Amino acid sequence: MFHSFKTQLVVVVLALALAACVPALAESGTGSATLPAAAPTSVAAGTSTSDGLRVMPVHDVHVEIGVGSPIPVDAFISAELPDICAQLAEVKQRQENFEFEITLLVKSGTKGECMRDTLPFRMYVPLNMVSLPEGTYMVKVNGASTTFQWPSAPTNTPEPINPAPINTQTYRSTTLGFEVDYPSGWLLESSGDGAILWSKRPDRVGVGGVPADVAKIDFASESGSTLTLDELVARQKMGVAEVNGKILSEEEWTLAGGLRAVRMTVSAVGDNVTLLTIINGHPVVLTGFGDLSRFDEVARTLRPIQP
Repeated sequence: MFHSFKTQLVVVVLALALAACVPALAESGTGSATLPAAAPTSVAAGTSTSDGLRVMPVHDVHVEIGVGSPIPVDAFISAELPDICAQLAEVKQRQENFEFEITLLVKSGTKGECMRDTLPFRMYVPLNMVSLPEGTYMVKVNGASTTFQWPSAPTNTPEPINPAPINTQTYRSTTLGFEVDYPSGWLLESSGDGAILWSKRPDRVGVGGVPADVAKIDFASESGSTLTLDELVARQKMGVAEVNGKILSEEEWTLAGGLRAVRMTVSAVGDNVTLLTIINGHPVVLTGFGDLSRFDEVARTLRPIQP
């Protein structure tokens, strides 16, 4: 994942593909409302589209209503990737009258070893209920459906937020000559020229592949490439455009030692924040998903290793 910088640009598709390996969340019966069982619709799983994508098989969909303003309403979907190399390529959503129709399209693998098995997949899709009238709504997803009453009492409540850790640890890349601090207790997975930080191990999939209460920060770099910061920013923007994303904000930062960097907020399937810089002539990119509350705190500690 870290050796291909092109992959880092397509941040949304990559995040969703990685999230397919996360174990499904075990549903809790505490405070949950009983919804009708899934029923078949006219969408046929496995159907191919004109651009070679396939309709992902969906086993079940149910709706959870949370607490907040606006009130969060999410369709939780249990599906199945057709092979172990497949990637979720597109999520389409349409709302008309009292019906939401969601279509999940997947890009299948092409290698023979990809066909060994299918892969369970779980995600949620937010439903925008702002200004919609009271009534019974139906949600259809790739051949499965359910209904829910709007408005209704919450079917889940947010987990209490644990106090932020005070101490920090340091991730150091001697290959590229940089280091960065992160909260103690976070999980670090390193590989090649990059690494992944998790605030905790996720037990479910969320928008963009990462639950909203979990922080995930990807460190990606390319030891074999030399770029200027302007070239790196231009390439990142091209990658965002390729997945039909939008850049919501862009600002220049100055990090330790006068290191120039650019911070972007990007919206696509899910929002993410990216910091781009050049260290020793090589591109270094930090991308945050899920809970972004501590991304800036971590990103601002990025610095070249002092000789």
